[in-house]
Amino acid sequence: MARHASRPLRIGDPSLRPEEGHVVIVATPEMEANAASLESLGAFLWLGGNRATANAAEIKEAINAQLGIDRVTVAPHYPEDFFALFEFQHHRDRVTASPGRFRHASLDIHSSNWRRDAHSDVVQANYHVHLCIEGIPLNAWSDSVAAQVLGPDTFVHYFDIATLRREDASCLRLWAWSDNPSSIPKVQRVTFAPRVPNGPGGAPSATIGHRGFRRRAIVHLNRLEDFTPDANGQVPRRPRTDPFTWIYGVVDGEERPRDPLDPPPRRREDDDCHRRDDDCDRDDTRGRDNDRHRSSSWRGLFRSRSRALERRADEV
Repeated sequence: MARHASRPLRIGDPSLRPEEGHVVIVATPEMEANAASLESLGAFLWLGGNRATANAAEIKEAINAQLGIDRVTVAPHYPEDFFALFEFQHHRDRVTASPGRFRHASLDIHSSNWRRDAHSDVVQANYHVHLCIEGIPLNAWSDSVAAQVLGPDTFVHYFDIATLRREDASCLRLWAWSDNPSSIPKVQRVTFAPRVPNGPGGAPSATIGHRGFRRRAIVHLNRLEDFTPDANGQVPRRPRTDPFTWIYGVVDGEERPRDPLDPPPRRREDDDCHRRDDDCDRDDTRGRDNDRHRSSSWRGLFRSRSRALERRADEV
């Protein structure tokens, strides 16, 4: 009997997709304002007991019937069964007040205030890291772009003055807080794309497809300050510091530049041979070894120049 050939997997099949991803989302002022409103007016509702079937309209009716509150919007939610948005905070507080439970007909309704940290784990970033990121175009030097490049559980703290003033355009320099500096990617593939245009009247565009441009960003770890609390929970007043060295165009831990399309080399068993001690006071000259081979045509772009740029001009 002939054996049927297995059907090829379709694009997007679950078995072809990554099991997990990890991204950092930095709160915007709009997100903070929305959270403040939800914390005052929002509530989670879920059914207990025999979990009788109910829809949002029935839950709204139950709130009105049992508590005399009709100025509320109820919508399906997950993992809680419903989300309720009240017009007044004291109405929300009456619904969620202890014991946070009321009955209506066959419905056993539980309630709690909306919380921004619901279903979340705490991430504590105690490592203060100084990073230098190559390959990000100048028009994209921003908090939101840097946050996406840094990888999981690393949060932008502030940019160096030379970066803010565009006194040094060789790389994006910043300080960040990290839960685990070892998880900061050495190379990040970054795709830049224009906004998807709107159609007539602001409707979704009817254009088929979209195009972006992918480039390699090299993330150099320049310095690490360890503020990990001791066994008694005390944060050290003076952090344990650890400087690193790096070279422009060379991925940290490697010895020479490689083509952006080449795969990373196999890791060596002994990483200690790749680690080079450096005097942290020589910040301006760090990573300048191969600058002689780089074009200096960009120097006229910025009126303000740092001492580091003037020193580079003397070296050429």
